[in-house]
Amino acid sequence: MDFAVVDYDQFMTQEILFDKSIVPLAIVDSHRVIRKVNKRFLDIFGYNEDEVIGKQTSIITPSYEKFYEYKKYFDRTKSGEIKTRELQYKKKDGTLFWVKLTGVPIILNEEEHILWSFEDVNYEVEVREKIEEQKRELEAIFDKVKTGLVYIVEGKIKKANSFFTKIIDKSKEEILNKKIEDILPSFSLEMHKYNITFEKSDQIVLHIEIEITQVGKESYIIIFDDISEHINEKKQLQYLSETDELTGLYNRRAFIKVLQKMISNHNRNFLSLAILDIDHFKKINDNFGHNIGDEVLIEFAKFLRNQLRENEIIGRLGGEEFGIVLPVKKDLAYKICERLRTKLNNQLFSSKGLKISASIGLVDNQRINKFEDLYKIADQCLYNAKKQGRNRTVFKD
Repeated sequence: MDFAVVDYDQFMTQEILFDKSIVPLAIVDSHRVIRKVNKRFLDIFGYNEDEVIGKQTSIITPSYEKFYEYKKYFDRTKSGEIKTRELQYKKKDGTLFWVKLTGVPIILNEEEHILWSFEDVNYEVEVREKIEEQKRELEAIFDKVKTGLVYIVEGKIKKANSFFTKIIDKSKEEILNKKIEDILPSFSLEMHKYNITFEKSDQIVLHIEIEITQVGKESYIIIFDDISEHINEKKQLQYLSETDELTGLYNRRAFIKVLQKMISNHNRNFLSLAILDIDHFKKINDNFGHNIGDEVLIEFAKFLRNQLRENEIIGRLGGEEFGIVLPVKKDLAYKICERLRTKLNNQLFSSKGLKISASIGLVDNQRINKFEDLYKIADQCLYNAKKQGRNRTVFKD
């Protein structure tokens, strides 16, 4: 092997090649004694210069066993047989990490040395090991897990478990070596984790959560989790949390939330709030019992739904009190409320055929832009309607 002959003093003055290099560098003699290191080397390994100069490389190897094992690589580098390999080294604090070690034989002051460069590849090694471990685990559990698993290479399905074929309602023979987008048009490799909806051949709509892990340059493991039950339960819970159990209308919390959102929508010009209260409802409960009172409330809610349009929001605020949001000015809202009230007077409710009336407080948002003020004034108008004899609509001028 021919060694590069370098004047030692001249080499040491080339700071751009050694002391100022961003790559950790060390010069080691034929006895594996460290003769020179640069600042980057000291930063990476955590030593001061006087702690390593004159010491054998055993100071940075994980153990004496490794030190003697690495001698074969040292000798092969001296002979020119190899230049680079991945080895594990040790920092001053005991931390082990993997480096790509590159050695160049040189002659300094007529003695054989090796110039070592250290590239930290710990992350890459750990990732490779993890991927290999995941691949082994995947092979072991692929068909046993209760979630869809697919392995694709260059966009084509190379392996799929039975749970995935059950989700898409196809056999493995139908999907192997096919592009996954041909089976799931909404599929994309651009995102790591996302949800899609998928309609099976029996017209059942599934909600699928997709999680993608890249295991190679053009290969991926994809998890397909059927979360339809979870989505449906979530929708049901949301419905229950927003719905009055007796009437099926918005409950007070949900109604106020919708009202607040509509008030804060600056693109909406007109909005009126009506608060309704069934007159003398307590007498119905006292004279006929709460079951009949509940019948009245249920039928009253149905009456409101039948009389109002979809964009007119209805909620039960509590007891016999109801709220309506009308996306119109107060003048038109007043006509709607009066039409409701008049029709209500000609309606019979419950199995007892009871006649009821309602008092209504009404306000719009023309000069009021805060929810608290709007609600407070509508409530005050309702109070005035009751005070004036009930069965009437009172609005804020």
